[in-house]
Amino acid sequence: GMACATTDGALQGHLTGFLGQLRSKLSPYILGVHCAAHRTALLFADAADLEELGEVDDIITSVHGLFSKSPKRLQQWERFASKYGATAIKFPLFAKQRWLSRTGCVRTLLANLPILIRYLRLVSEFSADKRWHAAAAVVLEKLDSKRALLLLHVAADLLQPLEQLNLKFQSDDLLPHHVPEAIDTCMRALEPLLLQPLVNGERAKVFLAEVRDGVWSTTRNRFPISNIINCNDGDDAEVDAFVIKLVKVVIKGIKARFDLKDTDLLSAFRAFDPICPDTESVAG
Repeated sequence: GMACATTDGALQGHLTGFLGQLRSKLSPYILGVHCAAHRTALLFADAADLEELGEVDDIITSVHGLFSKSPKRLQQWERFASKYGATAIKFPLFAKQRWLSRTGCVRTLLANLPILIRYLRLVSEFSADKRWHAAAAVVLEKLDSKRALLLLHVAADLLQPLEQLNLKFQSDDLLPHHVPEAIDTCMRALEPLLLQPLVNGERAKVFLAEVRDGVWSTTRNRFPISNIINCNDGDDAEVDAFVIKLVKVVIKGIKARFDLKDTDLLSAFRAFDPICPDTESVAG
């Protein structure tokens, strides 16, 4: 018979929810577990009202919308990008309620930013298609900002450890004692961002160094950065403060959604792991 069911939080109702139905029809002793990967995906829920997260969403949505409904525009962009060696050139869209789904969107944007901005600038200046010209100009205005691009880079720095935690929870070889280890690894990756986000965040640090050096590098190309974006707008301290605030919310969410009081119990399952090097000593 069934001993346990893993669901999202909405399906755990004890009476009319999915879990309640299982207990009434199969066994009243079935255990219910709120999916760990789902809990990870909801970590940004408490930070949804932060204005800067809305700006990141707006950039992703605008770039996606620019090409998603026009095969002709997409084909033109692909031809241009391929000349510069770009490979991931289709801009995905996220699932609104799953903040971690932004990870792939941000990653694709960062891989293409200097090439994309150069392309949009050419379109906004020289395209004979007035609608295409106007649409490109609107998106270009959102990207022509050091502050906006810095937000994308710090978002990538923050999303990376959370994505790794989420993927760990979805892996087929996950064992109970892996859970506290994965959470601890994620927390240790986030803590440096509480101190100096723009110094300890790898992507943000590289981007700011490129701004200082005046050269924006991709895998195969180097571009004068002042010819691509406005490097003088925005206050880095504001972005720094935003990241610290967001990291605090995320860490608080991890502690709230994963009951760290149970870590000793979960760690005890190491004794039953056949590939654990100290299994025999723990079991004994």
